[in-house]
Amino acid sequence: MTDKNVSILWEAVDYIRAEEIKRIFPQVDFIDVSSGTLVDSETNGEIFLVSPTRDADELPKFLDKGVKWVHIMAHGVDGLPFDLLDECVVTCSRGASSVPIAEWVLTMLLAHTKKIPESWITEEPKNWFLAPLDTLSEATVALLGFGSINQEIAKRLEPFGCRVVAFRQSKNSDSEFAVEMASTLEEAVSDADHVVIGLPLTDETNQLVGDEVMKLMKPGAHLVNIARGDIVDQDALFKNLESGQISRASLDVVSPEPLPEGHWLYTDPRVMLSPHISWASPDFLDRLHEIFISNLEKWLSDMPLDGAVDTRKGY
Repeated sequence: MTDKNVSILWEAVDYIRAEEIKRIFPQVDFIDVSSGTLVDSETNGEIFLVSPTRDADELPKFLDKGVKWVHIMAHGVDGLPFDLLDECVVTCSRGASSVPIAEWVLTMLLAHTKKIPESWITEEPKNWFLAPLDTLSEATVALLGFGSINQEIAKRLEPFGCRVVAFRQSKNSDSEFAVEMASTLEEAVSDADHVVIGLPLTDETNQLVGDEVMKLMKPGAHLVNIARGDIVDQDALFKNLESGQISRASLDVVSPEPLPEGHWLYTDPRVMLSPHISWASPDFLDRLHEIFISNLEKWLSDMPLDGAVDTRKGY
């Protein structure tokens, strides 16, 4: 690591631990470019550290201030102005939340299979000892996308004896897990009991899971979305829940976020909805900073960075 000075443009939010980073890298200067902050026209920064809550419309005005590397403190990168980033290195915090999200998905699969919470009782049931519960053993789980999150899901499904089928957009089809790689989306979902969406949001995936794709699934399929709400056509989802083609939707992401008051997704008994929290874990912020600090060390040593984003593909 060199001792060269470097300036970081950042939004002064609590979860970016600027003081901690300064202690490790005393040659780093943090320049506050938070919303509403008056930024001098002469201000320049080599690194632009973007928070996931930053208004994307504000980002372009900082990119002509000498920025060479843009890092977003999140896994998802939709919203970045990729058309303006061709000359920049772009990275994200890929992998920081993969394990807790994978655990959330396994919870949803088991909850659906074992009919939780609807099988709990608060009074004497009609029948003791009898319940139409299902099993994950030999169930087919389709993973749409096979990045770090769905790979962690595949790892955790292996002991359950599931058949796991994955579809990924990139040509790389290798997997260290017992996963069948499908060549098409249709092939992946056609025999699935559970379909897990783990795709990045791009122009190609926006509204990808609509009526046509849902009708390709096995009747009564369970749909899980931990990616982005806009990947699912929510009108088509309602239609397919009504018909029984989809038996349950477990959603950690929706569109818009937050949903307006009175939205049908809040009250539909076939929808298990959480407020975009599947990533949450006690060490999440530590993981975010470990990833950025590791990359900052590499940047200062002129080494390739982890979590690289292809600005042409948008992920």
